[in-house]
Parts: sequence; C-alpha cells; structure tokens
Amino acid sequence: MLAGFILVPLGKAIGLEGHAAQVFTRVWVLIVVSCYYLWFWTHGGQTLPMKTWRLRLCKQDGSSIGLDRAMLRLVLIAAGWGLGGAHFFWALLDRDKQFLHDRILGTRIESLSSPLHPSP
Repeated sequence: MLAGFILVPLGKAIGLEGHAAQVFTRVWVLIVVSCYYLWFWTHGGQTLPMKTWRLRLCKQDGSSIGLDRAMLRLVLIAAGWGLGGAHFFWALLDRDKQFLHDRILGTRIESLSSPLHPSP
C-alpha cells in the first residue's frame, strides 16, 4: 500500500498518462516486489509467509544467501514462469524435492523445528 501511495503522486509529478503510466506502474511494482524478496531473503532468509510456515531460504551448508544469489534467484524464478512454471514442476521429479532454481543456485528451503508447546 505504501508503494501505491508513493506511486500516484510520483506519476502525477512526472506527468505520466495513458500507456506510459501503465508501463511506469508495472515497472514500479516489479521494483517494489523485487526489493521485498531481496531484503527478506538476504536478511534472515524468510519472507513474512515463510516465518509463519517456519521455512527458511539458505545455501546448502545452511548459511545465508548473499544479494548476488538472491538477485539471480529472482531472475531464474521469472524465467521459470516464462517457461510455464517448469521450475516448480521440476520439484515433482527432483530427488530432494527442490525447485529447479534452488538446484541451480545451490540453495534450499529448509523447514525449521516446531516451537515447543508446554503440555497442559
């Protein structure tokens, strides 16, 4: 929502209308969404849903991924969608159930242990 509040006045200040405004909006959303993933993947390895599901993105050795690997991951995910979601279907055939982009980059999504619940 914050990105939208910035987008509207920015677009008006630049004087964008019609098709140019649509292109500007798409590029703006792409930048904002990319920044979201890049930030969370490189700062703890968890987006907000991943925290809820207790999942974490990391290298094969368990260490955090860097910005270069996170950016390449975004590019490979976009390419996979361009190929009809092939990168996700790969996981059905992969021996470790990894996505194709994770297999290529040497990253993985690990499941974190469940929090302990005290017994009643």
